[in-house]
Amino acid sequence: MRWVMKKRGFSLVELIIVLAIISVLSSVFIIRSGIYRNIKEKNEAKTLLADLNYCREKALSSGHIYSFKAVDDTYTIKNITDINNNDDKYVKFRYLRANKTYKLKFRSNGVVVNAQTIYFSSDKRRYGYIISPIAGRIRMNE
Repeated sequence: MRWVMKKRGFSLVELIIVLAIISVLSSVFIIRSGIYRNIKEKNEAKTLLADLNYCREKALSSGHIYSFKAVDDTYTIKNITDINNNDDKYVKFRYLRANKTYKLKFRSNGVVVNAQTIYFSSDKRRYGYIISPIAGRIRMNE
């Protein structure tokens, strides 16, 4: 007796071809729909929050005064107490812009000079960073 096997299902080559077509179409959709831009924009906003916290932590741990200055699509972090220290950071945004010029100083005791809510905007969103004057805690609001 011979067993007759019926062919059911798809071959491995057919499945790989379908997966390749789906991946190409989905990547085109992601780029065209602006999802990629939204992800990059949110990453910039989170990076700014991390850099503000970095500035605060550096001031607390090193005992030096650090300044944060944001103008248009750039911001800088500088150690203004120790001039010989090459600890400066310069960042240029691609999607975000400061709504005005912001100058903050993070002191070694946790006090933030000119503490305020600073705003950065993109084409579609506005991000607010609330900086408390006493402890220097930083929160982000979308």
